[in-house]
Amino acid sequence: ADLVVNALYPAGGAPESLTGAAYTTLRPEFMGLPTRILRSDVARVLVTFGGSDPSNLSARFGAALAAGLDCDVRIIQGPAAHAIDVPGATVVRSTSSMASEMLDADIVVTSAGRTVYEAAITGTPVENSLMDLWSMLSLTAPGLFPSAERFTDYYLKPIERDGDGLRLAQLRRRIA
Repeated sequence: ADLVVNALYPAGGAPESLTGAAYTTLRPEFMGLPTRILRSDVARVLVTFGGSDPSNLSARFGAALAAGLDCDVRIIQGPAAHAIDVPGATVVRSTSSMASEMLDADIVVTSAGRTVYEAAITGTPVENSLMDLWSMLSLTAPGLFPSAERFTDYYLKPIERDGDGLRLAQLRRRIA
């Protein structure tokens, strides 16, 4: 390609690329949104992991959250995701307005794609740091990463502090 524009790539890439948050593209539904009013208590958690969710994260996280929280858990699946049924959660396939879903939610659990930028523009808090990932996996896949301290030393610090792409790739393979 002669030019790459992608907000998800780190800023400062090759000269023929426009990368980083400054180059975020959003769908029109995210323009001109009303001012967000945050509730003091969490009444609704929105779970969404993209158009296909090949690792079935929506079902795993949705089930853990529905079992452990006293609130509405709403799972939004993309058009290419396999249909799921999660007891205690509402599952919606291909919502007509993700912006409305986010405005109605008190928190969004998602992967680190464009959805993070969409949640940010709505003012909805997002949980998607590596320690958030460890916390959620400790519920949905107990024993996969038994120790928060070891996870921090082996994955979090090298990835977040040092930008270790090999360690990030290893983590992605392990949770896939």
